[in-house]
Amino acid sequence: MREYIYTDAYHDSGARRDPSRCYPGTREAALKTILDWAQCPTSHCLWLYGPAGTGKSAIARTFSELCNQDKTLGATYFFTRGSNTSSGLPPLFSTLIHQLMSVFPGLKEHLWEVIRLDRMIFTRSLRTQLDKLIVQPFLKLADGSAPAVVVINGLDECDGDSIQGEIVRLILSLKRHSLPLIFLISSRPESEIRRAFESSPCSSLARIPLDKTLHPDRDIRHFLVSEFERIYQQSVRIGMPPVSQLPWPLAKDIETLVEKSSGHFIYAATVIRFVQEDHGHPMDRLDAILDILLRPANASQ
Repeated sequence: MREYIYTDAYHDSGARRDPSRCYPGTREAALKTILDWAQCPTSHCLWLYGPAGTGKSAIARTFSELCNQDKTLGATYFFTRGSNTSSGLPPLFSTLIHQLMSVFPGLKEHLWEVIRLDRMIFTRSLRTQLDKLIVQPFLKLADGSAPAVVVINGLDECDGDSIQGEIVRLILSLKRHSLPLIFLISSRPESEIRRAFESSPCSSLARIPLDKTLHPDRDIRHFLVSEFERIYQQSVRIGMPPVSQLPWPLAKDIETLVEKSSGHFIYAATVIRFVQEDHGHPMDRLDAILDILLRPANASQ
């Protein structure tokens, strides 16, 4: 079974260098909405979606860690490109059930029976794997357990558009079995994924779009102000020449960066990484960015 378990997909896998998490004091609105759903689920599946760079993975990982702390986490799978097996299918359900056995120990004897009867179960279709590895063992368990959270992040990173849609439809189909599992799925709103979710009855799905209603500008502003303060204090400690004016940066410069970020945390994080690089003074590096951002407006004057 081990060869069909992709431990790199765990939310806390050591194979991920510098995994993204929510910056302290940010994404609180999104996290509260997801936590409220997890504590009192109105549906067995929640779809968190938004464009690249809006913080989906950071939210999913932070949520996973919070659930792990309060013992409600069942399993996680964070997709990366190129992680499908030789059969062309992702080792999703085998990886999930491996984690779920630790939360529901009674599953083990039922799962071993499945494997004894079909040694090739891990190469079967996703539909067959879901039924044999997850649905049937849970139906035999029937111990009235409280729901455990399953987090599937970055579904759009799964190789194969049709497979992405199939995974959504299979997860949504679990509603009729009333298993003690609830699913958070995060992804970009790619066409196959969107069509699969849109085909679902509203009662079986909750949705959270990462849009302006969750105050991304406020969060990005907080992130920039906090990180620039950290960079400034660090430059003072190592004896860099002081900035020419305080406060630094100016409020209007912060607002320029917030506006240019357009709700994309990855934009603001890239600015911070550039400004704090070892070569040159942070003030000069920020000025270089602002000069580029404001150049079209200056040229028109």
